[in-house]
Amino acid sequence: MEPKPSYFLDTNLNIIKVNRITGLKVLDQPDLKTKEYTWKEGTILISDMGRMKEFKIYISKDNNLDLVIIRPREKYKDGLFEEIFDFKSLCSNYNENKIISIR
Repeated sequence: MEPKPSYFLDTNLNIIKVNRITGLKVLDQPDLKTKEYTWKEGTILISDMGRMKEFKIYISKDNNLDLVIIRPREKYKDGLFEEIFDFKSLCSNYNENKIISIR
């Protein structure tokens, strides 16, 4: 049985809808540089304790990595947002160039 995907990407609207059952699987990509990719404004929708949260992000899908990579577009002092991007409490180490891949 194939594992359920952790997200669905709507490429027309640039919206990532996270599977509320599996959650989002992320991998830090510290060696990737933002200027090397084409970024589109997008949104990630994720459920947190039954409540839908929406975070503005940048998405790059058309890259030579065969990965969907994202980076933050706005700073959210929110535990779930901080967890996704591995930011410290209150986004004290926020970095708009932080890139992660999702799977």
